[in-house]
Amino acid sequence: LARALEAGAEAEAAAGGSGEEGGGGEGDCAGGGGAAAGPLGDDQVTRLLLAALLLRAQGAPLDAALPAALAARAPGRLLSADPLVADPDTAAEALQQPQGAEWEAAGLLTPAQAVGRLRDGLGLDVRFGAVAGEGGGLQAEVDVSFDVDELEWAAVAAAAAGQGVGQQQAEPGAAGRRRPVALAVMDDESCYCAQPPGRLRGGVAAQVLALQSLGWAVLPLPVREWRALGGGAAARDAYLRARIAAAVG
Repeated sequence: LARALEAGAEAEAAAGGSGEEGGGGEGDCAGGGGAAAGPLGDDQVTRLLLAALLLRAQGAPLDAALPAALAARAPGRLLSADPLVADPDTAAEALQQPQGAEWEAAGLLTPAQAVGRLRDGLGLDVRFGAVAGEGGGLQAEVDVSFDVDELEWAAVAAAAAGQGVGQQQAEPGAAGRRRPVALAVMDDESCYCAQPPGRLRGGVAAQVLALQSLGWAVLPLPVREWRALGGGAAARDAYLRARIAAAVG
């Protein structure tokens, strides 16, 4: 595997560092697949990274050659969302098109709508293409993410649970550890099992666990729940605030 990774890195360098796009679906809910001979493609690198992260989280030793070879490749993408669709202005324009209602019903505009409320409603600095993980090869690219203050959101979680502020209230001026949070928009068909309702499919759950093993929180955003909120900004902001508090807490 390490030799195949090194061969892929050499191929990327020969192509000017751009590399191949791979078979598609390397980080999305549905996933991609198909084995290929020779150097590993981007989707295979992501699957290998995912396996390495989960094994390490369970205490399994990893040969040093594997992280070193992964470090020579671009970070694998987890919980991907098309950055174009995640742009609020682009989504607002798309909603005005004849197919806008259909696109919204399919959840295609949900990432952008959520990004807009995270920025404008909650005042969070949303990033695109952030890298999770330390150096040494076990790194993953996250399409949409933001940082939160753990102390601040612990107080929000306590208030939501009916505990009041009490000891959860941060001292004035106090700041907690900054915690990165990945936004994961999920639709019923490709991300959730039919039975029991609400259970993530294995491939999606593995990506969530892998990011959590890197110290990240994951904010799952089911499309059906988002659509049920309607278009009101206040309802969407309250929903996101509760989901973030639950994810960080």
